[in-house]
Amino acid sequence: MIIREHSIIRKFVYMLITAIFVLSVPRFSVASGSLAKVTYKDGSNQVFHLNRSASTIRRVMFDKDKSRDRLVVTYRDDTHQVFVLKKSIAKVKRLVFEGGDKGHVSKNPPARTFDAGRMAARLPVNAELGQVWKVTENCGGLIWTATWTRRGSSNIFDAYWTSNTGGKFTGIVEFAGISDSTVKLYRNDKNGYYEVTLSQDRKRAINGWATWYPPNCMPWYAVIE
Repeated sequence: MIIREHSIIRKFVYMLITAIFVLSVPRFSVASGSLAKVTYKDGSNQVFHLNRSASTIRRVMFDKDKSRDRLVVTYRDDTHQVFVLKKSIAKVKRLVFEGGDKGHVSKNPPARTFDAGRMAARLPVNAELGQVWKVTENCGGLIWTATWTRRGSSNIFDAYWTSNTGGKFTGIVEFAGISDSTVKLYRNDKNGYYEVTLSQDRKRAINGWATWYPPNCMPWYAVIE
């Protein structure tokens, strides 16, 4: 009887440990079967395995963090995957995403191709982005002041807002492009975009608007440090 009870206890402990292990495994730890294939100008390739289907990608960019050149993949739920390139961004010729949700990539998978040269020409734009943006937004008398702090030399800002009525919240603002002096930024919690004009000295952002603004909003502005 005692031996049987010990056996039951051992089985229960084993099942408990297994359950804890399964629950502790990261949700996206298993590759989806989709690939990111970087082709360099010398004809060599570098292949990265995505944790999500290629069809769920919202944005891709090349970035530089310290001495590392990287490929940053952003999915529709605002999760990111970062891959370190074995060669510099300047040597990248083409970027292709292929594959679906299955555990392997088919012989003729759907592909999404990006011109790496054009991407590298736009990103990163270190001088324009600065490191900290002090932002003021005014909508119908509700004034929000915010601090957007850049993550190193990346295109992502961790943002913190407070209002004149005591409201507080945090979010992520991500650089999405620049044309002449107009900067476009994506705000994840609004699923929308800011646009703003940079001053000539790149120290201020003026006459800003956002896709979710109602008519009673004033143009937003920022001091760039």
